[in-house]
Amino acid sequence: MKVCMVEVTNIFKRHFIQSSFIVLIGSSVVNILNYAFNLVMGRILGPAQFGKLASLFALVVIMEVPSITLTKLVAKYAAEYKAKNQINLINDLFKLITRYSLAIGSAVLLLFWIFIPFLNSFLKIEKLPLFIFGLLFPISLIVASNRGALQGLQQFVSFSLIDVIATVLKFILSILLFILGFSISGVMIALVIGALTSFLYGVIKVKSYLINDQSLQKEVMKSQVVWKEIFSYAPIIFWTMLLLALFTNIDVVLAKHYLSPYFAGQYSALSITGKIIVYGSGAFITVMFPKVAASNVNCDAKGKDLLKTSFGIVLAVSLLLLLLFVGFPEFTISMLFGTKYLSVAPYLKWFGLAMFFGTLATVFINYFIATHKKIFIYPLVFITISQIFLIILFHQNIFEITISVLVSSLLMMVSMSMIYFREVSIIKNI
Repeated sequence: MKVCMVEVTNIFKRHFIQSSFIVLIGSSVVNILNYAFNLVMGRILGPAQFGKLASLFALVVIMEVPSITLTKLVAKYAAEYKAKNQINLINDLFKLITRYSLAIGSAVLLLFWIFIPFLNSFLKIEKLPLFIFGLLFPISLIVASNRGALQGLQQFVSFSLIDVIATVLKFILSILLFILGFSISGVMIALVIGALTSFLYGVIKVKSYLINDQSLQKEVMKSQVVWKEIFSYAPIIFWTMLLLALFTNIDVVLAKHYLSPYFAGQYSALSITGKIIVYGSGAFITVMFPKVAASNVNCDAKGKDLLKTSFGIVLAVSLLLLLLFVGFPEFTISMLFGTKYLSVAPYLKWFGLAMFFGTLATVFINYFIATHKKIFIYPLVFITISQIFLIILFHQNIFEITISVLVSSLLMMVSMSMIYFREVSIIKNI
């Protein structure tokens, strides 16, 4: 029996590694293209103009919080329904959320357009790129239902290709439109076209999987999606994703506001370089999430093993990247952005350390969401607000903002670790 259990565990870990490798390849292609894009734009635009573009990309991440929420929500429940062999419920979930996403996204688009004059004044960015940027609201929401369904169904090849398609089109069209004279507005147009194309691909793949799955024909049609449970947990995911998006991107927005255009562009380059740690480890967290959700609904013991495996891999990958930043900061910055940005090289080790702590904390946060834990939300609120206030108080130069991010990231890591070990201790004492 013991030999059998060891074999099952080995198969389980191999499947996790294989799935992670697939997502890692896809995310690596996306990240390489994104960094190549930032490298090209950083060199072409120069620090001042690049600061504008970077602040818009920071806004993209923050404003995509609803779509990230939907991705997590659909992925969580799709994984649970798949574990219970209720494929028809995934179909119902996918259809209704896509329909409502389009309606809500269109309403938010109109609201965003109303606030463009304020953003134009605050960020000192022209109105046209902001206007085009708003179109991403409804598109990103409907793309999210595709990504969530494919992630929950553990169709990681198709899940990864959605992002690859959008990024490839963004990269090619952005440079082409920029050459044609569209400047930053051209980049926003490329983002919209890439998102629309990836949505169409995602719809085809999700429907193909659901139609071809034979268990759909065998399912008892009396089963229904428990919308009350889904909608009751949706706010937890929404606030978590909003806080994480603010936590990882608000520094770039505030740097654009407080620093001069030149130094804001320098800080943007530092931030993008440091976040290689975040993106380099993201594949393992992506694979962990639906597997933990499925394990949780089946009440088996795989969830904690998944967390340990994911945490160990993320720790190793993040540490290697951090060592690169500490040992070769000038080389890393110059390779990505050129010698114009070498002034931020001394800060790379500190910003990299901040991303190291933040990434490890994110592993715990995704585990909490997948297992229906809610207690983590309170320290997450406190620490995110603390980071904002730290930057408001200390923003005279790049180093002050970097240390503010580092302190808040360390607090995040410590608090999430304490919550996890507290939960483990409670379970053992029951």
